[in-house]
Amino acid sequence: MRKTIIIGTVVVIAIAAGALFFVLRGGSSPAGGGGTTGTLPPVATGTAPFTPPTGATLTIGTPEGGVVMNNFYNTTRQVSADHTAILIEQTSTYNITYYAPDSSFNILIEAAPFETVRAEAEQAFLQALGISQADACKLNVKVGTTIDVDPDYAGVNLGLSFCAAGAFQPQ
Repeated sequence: MRKTIIIGTVVVIAIAAGALFFVLRGGSSPAGGGGTTGTLPPVATGTAPFTPPTGATLTIGTPEGGVVMNNFYNTTRQVSADHTAILIEQTSTYNITYYAPDSSFNILIEAAPFETVRAEAEQAFLQALGISQADACKLNVKVGTTIDVDPDYAGVNLGLSFCAAGAFQPQ
């Protein structure tokens, strides 16, 4: 039974990773520039062109209040064609993305030793956004890995290691 769950989890992660790769592969870099501080616009459902925030900071709303952070659109590595997935940071051992439809951040650990790479990725996340651990714990952040890296953690949302009770819990 456990083996079936693990295999199913790996299949779901592989499909999700493939979908993210496909979406990001067709993306383009956003235009940089100045501007004023702002909040993320709602996800566009019409035909209006997407205009990313251009100020130095942006605010993401949470149940515990807004979190002001560095505007990662100004330094992003890649944006999906539909502007829903933003690759914030990518190394050979982890990647950090923002997913606009549910305002979530995703940290994928892609190398061992898991705990060491997780700590590095979490520090890079805090630095990229310019936020504290307390503010990070207010955000919807998913931390995970694949079965190749750590079979015990594969397919599990581990949350940020420094947050109480593991991490943000969706409502």
